[in-house]
Amino acid sequence: MQEPNFWIAILVNIAFLYFSLRLAVKTNLIKDDSIQINKPYSYAKTQLFWWSLIIISEFIWCSIITVDVPKLNTLCLALLGISAGTTATASLIDNADKNKTDVERHQDKNESSSFLRDILSDEQGNYSIHRFQSLIFNLLIGVIFLSVFFGKNEMKSFPYFDDENTKYILGLLGISNLGYAGLKLSENTPRKDKVADLEKQGKTKDEVRNAFKSS
Repeated sequence: MQEPNFWIAILVNIAFLYFSLRLAVKTNLIKDDSIQINKPYSYAKTQLFWWSLIIISEFIWCSIITVDVPKLNTLCLALLGISAGTTATASLIDNADKNKTDVERHQDKNESSSFLRDILSDEQGNYSIHRFQSLIFNLLIGVIFLSVFFGKNEMKSFPYFDDENTKYILGLLGISNLGYAGLKLSENTPRKDKVADLEKQGKTKDEVRNAFKSS
């Protein structure tokens, strides 16, 4: 028979996951910054959300099962750091695109169609290989991380791997996210011809930008 703390941990985690997922669906927590009312979901924010759920859930389990505050290990910090860094990089790219009058952001042009299509689609609305491979690697590593925690680890401390495996896992995730961030730079393409036409008409930069948003 399981200890009472085990069932308390289950109830607290269910409550945490319920409210987290509700926020993700009902708010703009993991959605792109967009002029659309129904904003598309952001892959970078979704990835950070995924790892945050995993780490916080395991923190809750460890705290309740051991009745003590667990210590984060370097693997947890690295996983959170990689996902946070990817989100920050994606945000910088988006902010740079917003300040360019000759760039049409696909986040502004297209509203949300479905969660999976939003996070995997490029500027043309096609499924993108760099987003797909990053998604698969994040899912696989997350599942492995959880299986170690609920399996051999007995839910009393954060999972860890030997140094060699940790290097490969973090390297794989880092390369995958780097590929996503690098190819994201080219997702929003400039429309130089239209900008030139508007500038010839004497339009200001703000008027050109507004013309793109309304088109």
